[in-house]
Amino acid sequence: MKITGIRTTLVEVPMERPIVSRIRVSSTMTHLLVDLETDEGLTGQTYLTTFGQDWGRAVIELLRGLEAQVRGMDPRETAPLYRKMWQATSMAGRRGL
Repeated sequence: MKITGIRTTLVEVPMERPIVSRIRVSSTMTHLLVDLETDEGLTGQTYLTTFGQDWGRAVIELLRGLEAQVRGMDPRETAPLYRKMWQATSMAGRRGL
């Protein structure tokens, strides 16, 4: 089994009650849906919570860069995937966006 691509969808989910913090009030929560596609037709799915559309688009760009690194690798072999992604992102730092 080999990874053939990563597909992303950015969605806004309305909240029943707004989330209030010191910096803003949010009536929606932004989620990034991520599909990992394989050559055998299996698709792995997950989602990430991002803090707004701008941060979501930034994460999409990071995933696009990683997609080229992991395409052709076996998704079941997590240690080599982790090493490859760690190496590919080393210049970006480890503290997040």
